[in-house]
Amino acid sequence: MKDRIKNSTSEISHGQFFDQQATTWHDDIRSGDLERLYQIFLDKIPELKMPILDAGSGTGILLPILSKFSTGVFPVYEVDLSLNMLIKNREYHRYQLSVEYIQANVRDIPFKPDYFHTIISFASFAHFHSKERVIQEFWRVLSPGGLLVILHLMGHDSLNSMHNRVGSAVKNDLLPSVNRLSAMLEFKNFSILHKEDNDDIFLLVARK
Repeated sequence: MKDRIKNSTSEISHGQFFDQQATTWHDDIRSGDLERLYQIFLDKIPELKMPILDAGSGTGILLPILSKFSTGVFPVYEVDLSLNMLIKNREYHRYQLSVEYIQANVRDIPFKPDYFHTIISFASFAHFHSKERVIQEFWRVLSPGGLLVILHLMGHDSLNSMHNRVGSAVKNDLLPSVNRLSAMLEFKNFSILHKEDNDDIFLLVARK
């Protein structure tokens, strides 16, 4: 999954970049990645309560995991800036129940305050610009006691180096260290439950 972002030399917008990636985004998923994700959610992440916001959902890589580990009757909301990503997401998961697809920027999440019990950002937080604004939006739409999970399958140094190599629209998409991001979340009054930042994982779990 490390190399799923294909190189692009032209300067294009985020929306255009990920629209171009949508048709092949799922192709490079390795079975080992899915197994790792399953084990991470099993061992390191508390119970996921619906409704769930899958922030920067892409083509829905997390949906099979969320269907196994979430409880409740409300849907999972797949929210992404790229329309093409959402179109492919719906194609791949057309038989998945209780899923809503919404094109939106996570800097302005189109939901009322305290709506979600869980917010998950998988392989996406580095791509969010104005990260303080995004954190504030997460706080706004997350219910009291709600869970926030930020996860990448590589550490912040490796991820930032990869984005620099890819260039184009993602060359400045940087992930803070887990300690820096923890401080940003604590400043917004999140409580940190778990954090790690190694070569093969970046995981931060917080509660509102």
